Amino acid sequence: MDPGRARDVTIAIGVGEVAMAAWIVSGFKPRTCAAAQTALMAGFNAGALTFARDELTSPRRLLMRNAGITALAWLAAWR
Repeated sequence: MDPGRARDVTIAIGVGEVAMAAWIVSGFKPRTCAAAQTALMAGFNAGALTFARDELTSPRRLLMRNAGITALAWLAAWR
């Protein structure tokens, strides 16, 4: 991926993350939000493990940390 495209993708990811944060704060359909978060995180993890595994310092730590974040998202969604 060329640097210009990488910049655009990074900006799009950031905008998506801000939108997700707004969704979380709004409290609208929390279980749907948790499901969307889980799906997006799984997709990003799969992409990182598939295309950038050599760049990851600890794939296991990445997965464990994201499993914890996912558990917290679901815990918040069921409150």
